[in-house]
Amino acid sequence: MYKKIKLFLNVIFVMTIAFNLLSCEDGLLDTFNDRKVYKLRDKGPAGGLIFYINPNWEHDGWRYLETAQADLDPQKFSNISTFYAGTSTAIGSGRVNCDAIVNQLLHVSSSAQTCVEYSAGGYSDWFLPSKDELAKMYVNLKSGIDENGDAYTPVGNLNNDNYWSSSEFNASSAFVQHFGSGASTSEAKGN
Repeated sequence: MYKKIKLFLNVIFVMTIAFNLLSCEDGLLDTFNDRKVYKLRDKGPAGGLIFYINPNWEHDGWRYLETAQADLDPQKFSNISTFYAGTSTAIGSGRVNCDAIVNQLLHVSSSAQTCVEYSAGGYSDWFLPSKDELAKMYVNLKSGIDENGDAYTPVGNLNNDNYWSSSEFNASSAFVQHFGSGASTSEAKGN
């Protein structure tokens, strides 16, 4: 029996300029700029969990990916179910993917739009993660063995459900991450 695909709104927040507002009451400080340095699975500045640390942060302009604190209600990938918006699967492309989905002609509603309009933890620059960003979230928060090969106890409130990514597979389907099995497959955008 087909399970409803759950909107992944353990959305991601990319730390950028807002980082200057963080307090440093606990944790290590970056000696270069006196900002808090987060580790995988630390509670981030918006109250979610850090699940990815960008090794090229000085060049890319963002350092961490963080989940929101809770899922939102399940919904369709998009009201446009037969058009390819030209999204990417790469880490760092989630926000751009959301913009491409939301800016499509005839777009009315989508899981990407819900994420872009979301505001929590004092931040409003949330987005639906790309396929590869979502895979990092599974590996570093749910699987029990992180990207560094370190064992950990799964953290966060990630259910054993399917979560949408912002990456399209083709014009009529998009990638989902199965947080029970760890598999990534595609599902029809209208589901």
